[in-house]
Amino acid sequence: MISLVLVPSLNRIDTKYLKLINFFSLLSFEVISTLVLFVFTMIFDFSMLTFIPYATLLSESLIVRYWMEFTAGAAHEVNILRKSKVRHGSATD
Repeated sequence: MISLVLVPSLNRIDTKYLKLINFFSLLSFEVISTLVLFVFTMIFDFSMLTFIPYATLLSESLIVRYWMEFTAGAAHEVNILRKSKVRHGSATD
């Protein structure tokens, strides 16, 4: 269950920052859960315990996929910031 608390100082925060926080908290949850799956697969050899024949490869591919999405997203954000600075004329300041 999710409960919300009204905080007056949050009225002054732009909604794009809240969306960014939610995105990174979800992304970190996905990355950590993938890492946990990978570690448990390596330690306990879940391929012997599950009906999924390639559990180790699945967890490794998930780690690679999330890492690629994270680095691509970070590069995209940097490019957007660079473009916005050039538009506002602050790149040469």
